[in-house]
Amino acid sequence: MHAREVRDIAAALGSEVGRTDSGWGVTAVLDWEFSYSGCPYGDAGNMTRFGDDYPDGFLAGFRAAFAEHLPAELELDENWAYLGHVLDMFALSELVARPESHLIADKAAARIRDWVAHGVPCSR
Repeated sequence: MHAREVRDIAAALGSEVGRTDSGWGVTAVLDWEFSYSGCPYGDAGNMTRFGDDYPDGFLAGFRAAFAEHLPAELELDENWAYLGHVLDMFALSELVARPESHLIADKAAARIRDWVAHGVPCSR
């Protein structure tokens, strides 16, 4: 795996989207507090961690776009979704340290309990 800038908050609230000459696209990244040098699979794991909450078709579209737009020097590992979830465990672990009754912390704790009980999924 090749290291590069990874945001670990690949979510809509950290991005600005606008119209470009070729259509809609990300025009700015606004939040870098959790960025580090690492594998982009971690960003994919972050983006898909609460995939059950997303509209139908979102995860399939995200996965296809992620696989299609990887940097040329980064091969797509057949287990990239699983590796992304494993890398995202670091962020999930940080989230559960937040105060009780914190919506995201509670969701992170539930996700960790699910993965401990049933294993980390290959995709979600």
